[in-house]
Amino acid sequence: MADLLLINASNFPANPIYPYAFVQLSALARRQGITVSCLDLLGLPQPRYEDAISRAIIDTSPSLIGFHVRQADSVSQRDYAPAPGNPKSDFFPLDDTRFAVEIARRVSSAPLIGGGFGFTVHASRTFEHLGLDYGCAGDGDPLFTYFENLIAGRDLHAVPNLIWYNEDTVASNHRCFYGPNPEREYDATSIQSLERFYGTETLYGTNQPSIAVELARGCPYACYFCTEPTVKGRTVRYRDLDVVFGEIGFLNSFGLNNIWLVCSELNIGNEELAVKLAEKFIAFNSKRTSKVRWRAYHLPKWITRSTLDLLYRSGFRGGWNDYPSFDDENLRKTRVPYRSKDAVQHLANTIAVCSNIHEGRKRAFSMFLGNAFSSPSVLKNSLDVFDQCGFQKHFLEASVGGATRAFEGVSIGSGIPGSDLPITYRRDSSHSSTMNIICPTYFFAPPLLEAAGSEEALLSFFHYAERCFLSRAYEFEDNWADILLTALRSPWSHGLWRSFLESNSAASLWNLLADTVPGTTGFLGPECGDLVLAERLAEENSTLGRHLSTPLRLICTELGRQAIELDTALLASHEVAEVIGLLLQDESPYACFVALSKRFPSNQSVLDFLLETSTDRTGAASWAVQVGIKAKGVSLRPEFAAVLGISLQESAPLP
Repeated sequence: MADLLLINASNFPANPIYPYAFVQLSALARRQGITVSCLDLLGLPQPRYEDAISRAIIDTSPSLIGFHVRQADSVSQRDYAPAPGNPKSDFFPLDDTRFAVEIARRVSSAPLIGGGFGFTVHASRTFEHLGLDYGCAGDGDPLFTYFENLIAGRDLHAVPNLIWYNEDTVASNHRCFYGPNPEREYDATSIQSLERFYGTETLYGTNQPSIAVELARGCPYACYFCTEPTVKGRTVRYRDLDVVFGEIGFLNSFGLNNIWLVCSELNIGNEELAVKLAEKFIAFNSKRTSKVRWRAYHLPKWITRSTLDLLYRSGFRGGWNDYPSFDDENLRKTRVPYRSKDAVQHLANTIAVCSNIHEGRKRAFSMFLGNAFSSPSVLKNSLDVFDQCGFQKHFLEASVGGATRAFEGVSIGSGIPGSDLPITYRRDSSHSSTMNIICPTYFFAPPLLEAAGSEEALLSFFHYAERCFLSRAYEFEDNWADILLTALRSPWSHGLWRSFLESNSAASLWNLLADTVPGTTGFLGPECGDLVLAERLAEENSTLGRHLSTPLRLICTELGRQAIELDTALLASHEVAEVIGLLLQDESPYACFVALSKRFPSNQSVLDFLLETSTDRTGAASWAVQVGIKAKGVSLRPEFAAVLGISLQESAPLP
């Protein structure tokens, strides 16, 4: 039996998280002597909702049934109009929640209420759409104080944050913002719920899911894309750190050591809180065999290198928000509280600190380059900065936010470019310019869309930038063992390969290969012969492809340089030599793309230009040029150049 049954149909399958609202609302309820039961519908298709919800209602006989809406969509436009290689999402949690509401309405006579972060963003609209009796805009604290009023339907005007029907009119009561819970929220029942949700093997395994613990609530900033101040208020209300660490200690006693500290930002206005937290975590972990690691959102400002060192020594593992750009005017328009120098310095510091603590290179990076105020010049300025700082080599993957999620009163209106041209996506795969803002609704930066020529072309460019300009992901997409094997099966390569095996370059690459893939030393070295080595590498590539990619790409590039040097006609032309240098020397993929885009409209046009001059008839030059194109991830398209404001100039000088 339970007084309140909480149901969640808004868990994002791509990143399943036990609803922290279940923990927080249950804790608030305990203070009022109210019992709570929870049901998460993650993994269940709609046809199975009826059985799960009916069984829960029969088992608990609730006086009130609540529907938690953590998010109304994934907040990523690419999930609904995906970039190449990304499947379309079927994540429409408001559709699923409405379906669940209809079932509960049939099975129970208890009043139905909705709430949560995603609900509050468009509270009145979502309340009507879901067909509820009540809604809660923002903090749920008053619902438990006035719990009997809700059950009886009396004096509803007195309940803060409540949305209800006053006769036939939707009424929204006064909003009140509450601070974090002054007491511990997790209890033994919470731990049991976590175990059921994740399974004990996952929950207590080597790669534990993050467990949320609230640190602060509210945000004073006005970033054009963010709903945090709307939902949680503009005044920051901090939780007592002794309570926070009491919570963490309780979780740690069960072996739960991966904590997400819930707050808008860790370092609002100064780094004082960040330093206090780091010192307390160091002291906490010094007394524990099982060390806690933690994450929290933080700004790239008001955090020095020494403080970052301290944070990572304390078990901190990052968690910042996406940078909109590295362009100061763009950052000013998006209303974020930092500028390019802050973001660049913080990123450089983070890379250095992560390397120093033997965490390896920072694996992933993300930017909101498709923000509403972006333009070709903003994109180019930002990518120029990123490239000049040499950041690309530190990231194995990246993601780009390509469009803005439309939120009423936040990112819609107020002169925000593109907000008058939103696209609403629906589960039936249709999309419409007739906006329904509670559904997944997004808009593009008009200058970017105009430059690209279409939504598909713009998303394709962002996908390309993710793979080649912001990360090294492209390096792992080709089978370099097969590319090498293609060369070594051709007679032109045999003399070059023998010379290469005896060179200093080969020695350093063998060492890299041995360091990258432990256990491969048994088939390395000149004694392997021409084809034997490559064939063995090709066999290994089926299981070790990602690890072998870097050394094999460098081997192919070095062999390509040697093949080109045999073609004296190619190297005799200064223009040809410049292009060859871009492809086979040390220019970054971004610098290579920018330079080539000024001269060539496509990859094929580069190949044609080079081979027109070549006297080689063996295929060596062609192989070498194509290796260079693959090694730099080159993908020349007129629309890609246009997105960066690059125009074709036949006589443009190359660097």
